[in-house]
Amino acid sequence: MRFRLIPRDNGFYPLFEKQAATAVDTAIELQKLMSSLPIVSDRVDTIVAAERAGDEVMRMVRNRLETSIVTPFDREDIQTLANSLDDVLDEMRAAADLAHLHQL
Repeated sequence: MRFRLIPRDNGFYPLFEKQAATAVDTAIELQKLMSSLPIVSDRVDTIVAAERAGDEVMRMVRNRLETSIVTPFDREDIQTLANSLDDVLDEMRAAADLAHLHQL
């Protein structure tokens, strides 16, 4: 067993898993939204709420990055992964908002 003087912060992995699960659930909701025309505003609201939850996870990742001394992998890679997952949620929300705006 190796002893570490400074412990590595592995708290990023649950945040990534939560963000990825949110993205999958949002994608399923978006697929349901687009397959059941006309647009149902309750489904749009669900997608908006999921995107906001994703933003909260993104804030938690940033806070953890600011306070962690040793990260499980490179800080820039953590930031890139978190930003990419957040961008996916943002794009799904934009698609739902546009569909609702144009009353498909």
